[in-house]
Amino acid sequence: MNVTDKNDPAIPRRRALTMLAAGLAMGTLSSAFAQTAADLLPAELRQRGTLNVATSMVQPPYSFETAEGAPAGIDIELMQAIGKELGLQVKFTKIAFASIIPGIENGRFDVGANEIADTEERRKVVQFVDYYRVTYGVLATAGTKGLSSANLCGGHFAVTHGSAQVVLLETMSAECEKAGKPAIRRSVFPDSATAKLAVSNARAQAFVSDKGTATYLAKIPENNFSLLEGDIPNMEQIAGFAIARNRGDLANAVKKALQNLAANGEYKRILEKYQVYPARLEAFTIDGK
Repeated sequence: MNVTDKNDPAIPRRRALTMLAAGLAMGTLSSAFAQTAADLLPAELRQRGTLNVATSMVQPPYSFETAEGAPAGIDIELMQAIGKELGLQVKFTKIAFASIIPGIENGRFDVGANEIADTEERRKVVQFVDYYRVTYGVLATAGTKGLSSANLCGGHFAVTHGSAQVVLLETMSAECEKAGKPAIRRSVFPDSATAKLAVSNARAQAFVSDKGTATYLAKIPENNFSLLEGDIPNMEQIAGFAIARNRGDLANAVKKALQNLAANGEYKRILEKYQVYPARLEAFTIDGK
């Protein structure tokens, strides 16, 4: 460097521009390598381009069919939005609720979406990407007397095979008998639609239901339902999307997609559409972690 260069006032300016350009280049490079939800997918799913989702389509407002036979509901819309985040087409298959988890375990489906309670027993075979908080109430035949959400003893309940209701009512019935009260009678049905129909037709008195479903169904006069006041005490669960235990990459991708939906407002929009936003989760987890 000669004396003229050393005293050139333009040199500091050129140095600053060089540093700025380098910083911008690094920022661009960092953005280029930022991991998206789709980046977390296993290669075989990206190549296939389709996410196979099992659902019953008989659990409004989470999973049901429109009058035209199209899938609809909270879980349906969330999975469709997740599919967009992942760059995958979502294919829904209607099956009985009790067959969803076995279908995930044997690899027939990628995800189970049906407001499925995340329980320790189910975690033995699947993992859950948790997305929703569930409280429970009692949906009864209109005009039913002698039952309350706080006291189910002596009632006749319709329950869905393979659901969390089965264990819940067995436990509560044992507590009733221990307290010297009548046991809870249970009639088991293959799916929730059939169980609810039994209550509507007064073949059973009541059905334990999450408050979202109960509120939705009680507003339809022809259902012949009444929603008993209050929640069932000490009963709250977290619902999640079920994924096979050996597919951690897919679970992480779905979790990341949900985080994106929360950030862009789509998660809130869907829950508010079905009037269940108070049941939102502030943070999404896998098996509660």
